[in-house]
Amino acid sequence: MPNQKRKTDVAAKMNELASGLEAAKRADVNAQNLLDNAIATAVRERTAQLAKQKDAQAAAIAEAKQAVGACNRDFSGTCPKGWTFANDLCVAPAGSPCRDLDLRHANEHDLVQVSYACGAEWPCADGDLY
Repeated sequence: MPNQKRKTDVAAKMNELASGLEAAKRADVNAQNLLDNAIATAVRERTAQLAKQKDAQAAAIAEAKQAVGACNRDFSGTCPKGWTFANDLCVAPAGSPCRDLDLRHANEHDLVQVSYACGAEWPCADGDLY
């Protein structure tokens, strides 16, 4: 009988251990689910925060461009605003850091460079103010 008692005690301990392991496994799964949910929530919140920052930056840039009159430029004219065309040259206005230029065959990249170098402006494309 003592052997039977020991076997019952061992079986009870084994069942107790198995129950404990199952409870620990469920706790691990619950902890993992909580961790996954916390990470997903943090990612969603950070993504929303970054989107708001990006929208705010875009609005600030658009406002700054509007304040200084920035727009997409219409480079279809031969000369920039305030310059005159004479003898196949764009004649720079007084005070320009640039000399008279032949811009008849210049591409858009060249004209943008003239804008920066000479402080020259081409008109805004129709209805294209920022």
